[in-house]
Amino acid sequence: MTEPDTTPDTAPADDPGDSLDLPQNLDQARKLRSENKTLRERLKAAEADIETTTGQLAAMRHAEVERLASEHLIDPTDLWSGNTPDAAAFLDENGAIDPGKVTEAAQALTAAKPHLGAEKPVTTPPTQRPIESLRVAASYNDKPTTPTWSDAIRTRTGR
Repeated sequence: MTEPDTTPDTAPADDPGDSLDLPQNLDQARKLRSENKTLRERLKAAEADIETTTGQLAAMRHAEVERLASEHLIDPTDLWSGNTPDAAAFLDENGAIDPGKVTEAAQALTAAKPHLGAEKPVTTPPTQRPIESLRVAASYNDKPTTPTWSDAIRTRTGR
């Protein structure tokens, strides 16, 4: 018994996907080299731009997470001392910072270490008695008047 031939058929030599336009003379070779050099330089510049932009995005995400954590923590940098070394843990499926995840992490940290939590702002309750803020013997319609000479004479004479 002989085994069937399982080698794949080779592509025909006329396949346009495999053809290379090789330079036919020295001028075409120089032109191709110049184009390749330009493309390599553009690629390096684009990679540098991407690296810079990625760094800026990471810094902005870091700052936004700290801003959101500052509502719950005295020092928002304490958030990084836990199990979350970078802002990627606080991203949603679209790549944006999820405030809920930041709040959960900050609350978990303050539950474990209450001394790290920010103090809640204390506000005075609104009063139900608006008269408390008025001066003694003052009425709503009293308007200050400027003294005149006749007021001074009446006061002096007692009239």
